[in-house]
Amino acid sequence: MIVFELIRRLFGYVLFSAGGGFAERFLNCAAKERIKIWDVKRKNGVIYAKTYINSYKRIRNSARRSGMSVKIEKRIGFPFFARRYRHRVGLVFGFVVFLVLTVYFSSIVWVVEVKGNERISSEKVVSVLSSLGVRPGVFKSDIIPDDLQYAATKEIEGIEWIAVNINGAVATIELREDTAAPEIVERDKPCNIVAEIDGEIISISALLGDKCVSVGDGVTKGQLLISGVSEDANGTVFYRHAMGSVVAKTGREFIVEIPMRRQEISYVGEEKTRYAVDVLGVKLNLYFDSFDENWIKDRSETRLTVNEKTFPLALYSERFRQYVIYETVLTPAEALELAKEEMSALLEEKGEEMQIEEIEYVMGYDENVFTYVAKCTCIEEIAVKKEIIFQENP
Repeated sequence: MIVFELIRRLFGYVLFSAGGGFAERFLNCAAKERIKIWDVKRKNGVIYAKTYINSYKRIRNSARRSGMSVKIEKRIGFPFFARRYRHRVGLVFGFVVFLVLTVYFSSIVWVVEVKGNERISSEKVVSVLSSLGVRPGVFKSDIIPDDLQYAATKEIEGIEWIAVNINGAVATIELREDTAAPEIVERDKPCNIVAEIDGEIISISALLGDKCVSVGDGVTKGQLLISGVSEDANGTVFYRHAMGSVVAKTGREFIVEIPMRRQEISYVGEEKTRYAVDVLGVKLNLYFDSFDENWIKDRSETRLTVNEKTFPLALYSERFRQYVIYETVLTPAEALELAKEEMSALLEEKGEEMQIEEIEYVMGYDENVFTYVAKCTCIEEIAVKKEIIFQENP
């Protein structure tokens, strides 16, 4: 594995050849003396193998006993590199840092991906697993899949099972969701249906309960429309969970307020572009400039993606623009145009909840606020459930 090779290179080893004697006896003698030898190959009667530096000094005894002659073919690893460049301290230091970082980065998780989810969002799964220790930057050796799977099953509702698999630098979270149970309407609590707002009844349908109003009646907010309290022929009172629909003509007012005084931003001077990097959630600025509160920062982000997997490495391009703030005063005509735009969006949103039949607009303003009011005649559902509360006699 790459980690073992890096460790061997850190301590240094040699590639040697041995020939002229009994190869099997040579290898047996080396094994008895506990000399570590690997990558043994034989070519034209000559053995080629690798061993550590200190082991090579001891291997000569095994070679002499088996009639073999050994010779170093190649020296590999940091000690030989450091000896060759011992007068270039910076180069040696850089090589050490490179080795340490290589070992570190090959030992951590770089990507966390989720598979098998449909109803449960990937963001939620990643968030829960992150709190349990599975996130970019964590050591792979610190992840214990069995413990994580049990804890994640308790934290995330709606999953049948979950598994955490480590493959290289990628932690894959595979899960299976529970079969969605049909929604059950609770009917164990008795309730009445009352009016949410004042209005004139257009239609009423009682699926369960007794009607208390008729078509054409005017009702006020909170008035009883369908009762959940009934009495049979014997005078016995019983309570039900009233259900039904009541549609009425209502009057509603929608209000939009536009400030007459506004603060505007004006950019001054030239803009400056600076760069930063993000490694495993740690941001490092590639600049030393300082920007006070009079600068606005816009940032664009480019992340490293390989084979549709996004790694926790990002390059930020940050644009700084200096600005000043000044105050402007709207004219009534300008405020009216802005109010009409906001009111149009508001009525379009409300139109999804109710049918708006007639609209009358009223406006007014002072030095601070422009007020725009839409008085609407609407057709809408006004029935809301109100639980029947029982009080015990003292």
